[in-house]
Amino acid sequence: MYQINIDNSFKDYDTKTVRVTAKDGNMVVTDMDDASKVLFTEPIPDDLKKTFDLIPEKRGYIKKDEMGDMHFTLIRYLDYHLHSEYSLLDGANKIKNIAAKSEGCTGLSDHGVMFGVLAHFKAMDAVFKKPVLGYEAYCETRDGHKDGCHLMLIVKNEQGWKNVCKIISEAETNFYKKPHVSYDMLERYHEGLICTSACIGGELGQEILAGNTEGAMETAEILQGIFGDDYYIEIQNHHMGPEEEAVNNVLIDIAEVNDIKMVGAIDAHYTNKDDEYAHEILLCIGTKKKMSDTDRMTFDGDGYYIHTADEFEELFADMPELISNTLEIVDKCNFRFSLGHMNMPTFDVPEGYTIESYFEHLCWEGFKKRFEGKPQYESDEYKDRLKYEMKLIEGTGFTGYFLIVQDYVLWAKHNGIYVGPGRGSCVGSLACYCLRITELDPIPYGLIFERFINPERISPPDIDMDFEDSRREDVLNYVREKYGEDHVSHIITFGTMAARNIIRDVGRVLEKDTMMIDKLAKSVPGEPHMTLAKAMEVSPDFKAIYDSDSNAREIVDVAQKLEGLSRQKSIHACGVIISNDPIRDTVPEVLMDDKEEKGKKVRVAAFQGPELEELGMLKADFLGLRNMSVEKFAINSINSRHGFTD
Repeated sequence: MYQINIDNSFKDYDTKTVRVTAKDGNMVVTDMDDASKVLFTEPIPDDLKKTFDLIPEKRGYIKKDEMGDMHFTLIRYLDYHLHSEYSLLDGANKIKNIAAKSEGCTGLSDHGVMFGVLAHFKAMDAVFKKPVLGYEAYCETRDGHKDGCHLMLIVKNEQGWKNVCKIISEAETNFYKKPHVSYDMLERYHEGLICTSACIGGELGQEILAGNTEGAMETAEILQGIFGDDYYIEIQNHHMGPEEEAVNNVLIDIAEVNDIKMVGAIDAHYTNKDDEYAHEILLCIGTKKKMSDTDRMTFDGDGYYIHTADEFEELFADMPELISNTLEIVDKCNFRFSLGHMNMPTFDVPEGYTIESYFEHLCWEGFKKRFEGKPQYESDEYKDRLKYEMKLIEGTGFTGYFLIVQDYVLWAKHNGIYVGPGRGSCVGSLACYCLRITELDPIPYGLIFERFINPERISPPDIDMDFEDSRREDVLNYVREKYGEDHVSHIITFGTMAARNIIRDVGRVLEKDTMMIDKLAKSVPGEPHMTLAKAMEVSPDFKAIYDSDSNAREIVDVAQKLEGLSRQKSIHACGVIISNDPIRDTVPEVLMDDKEEKGKKVRVAAFQGPELEELGMLKADFLGLRNMSVEKFAINSINSRHGFTD
């Protein structure tokens, strides 16, 4: 990979793609829109002369770092067909490894989901490379059969991002084994998206394998009609044998007849060539098979790893247009997430108030109710503390957050729902106490407000509220009714392959001695955030077994490659996201089984909590506690028995 620092005068080109052309032994870098505008030139290094002979025009990416320094990265091809760990138990690429190995511009295309795209975006940004976002959809056939045919969708711009979010969310309601995208969805939401025919598992590939060449031709024509010049025929070369060759030959014919451009791709499921064995074991874990099983899932052919630019060019050297056409997609894809802005729901305030003045009104009104007739009411310490908190809260832009939380907390209390007195750092806020969000005066206990909101490191406040578990859903329904059903969603979370468990998984797949596996796993300390590398340092027993037993060593060596990968998705125990815009306008939603009601599905925002907060959404934690329901039952029973009233 070629990456250099450049002059800071190019700051206006931050996150911009530029043209790179070979001329007289130099790389001439020019503006994409004005080829006559030369930005700078650099001598072509010896190790890049061959690639410029093959394809004289390439692309570059300019990115500014946190210190304001500018970086230029050469882009020789777009690696867009790539599966991360979020293709659960199928992809073995960790996000950080994708960015590290990227040759300048790399996409993400997990199966049916986009769980990892924000992490990919940030990881690529951190190493000054261009991120491209997409996913490999499961698509219905033209006649509506849900056969799980693959289809690649890639985001070009803001409209494309909104549309792909809608496609994923709507496909969840069209489920048969997998969420299926229909041709009707593609018709309605194609704007801003690029489509490729995907791998041999795509509809074109499957029709060709079935001998239905005319059907494949018709499918390509329909997709070309939907996406126009943003539809590409994808060619892969995984040395799968005669079937792949036959499919590729027909795909080339279809492309030529219909004047559809072709692009080369690698169906990358793991990072390095020598990760193939670990990936096979991962597939066995996901399908509950052993390596000795003759019917276990395998990938035909080879080369399912992230290729270097040299390897990619060698693979497609006989058809260099398959390489150069990927650069056309690089030019088209310029979507970037907007992080750090507010996308919280609007809280309606009475006429005559601004959101800030209403917040102050409620705080002082609550101050009066809490302290009137007490020494605190005239105390400068209390008044100054409340003024300080209000000023800081308003300065951070989170005023609406407090009003929203106060609103549903008071609704719960007024409707006979037991609410906890407050937990965590929010009990250090006098404003929360005055708003009746919490029930603890922080000043007598020396509780510090800055642990809740730190003026030197502004981040969204975190107010966790406890409700009796039998009425938690009532509070959530109130929030949905107030802000709109499609503005409120649960939050996804992921379980990962932790150190002990991955040892047991790998050992089972390799059919090693169960007593040795158990001993090896138990020798890993059971501390939080323990890793196999750390266990090697802190556990003499673990290291001794590793050093003395070749079978244990085999397990650990494979396990270290799989450790930390996402294993399964689940619903955050208490987190809920509330947004000013419909959730699916900002992030995709998936449907998951409701933990509380069997057979019911709930909508879940398909980004993790901290990521949703980065996108400006309000994350609220509604904890349902059984002990509060028991407490309420006990108190009500005592009152009823003895004739007491609340």
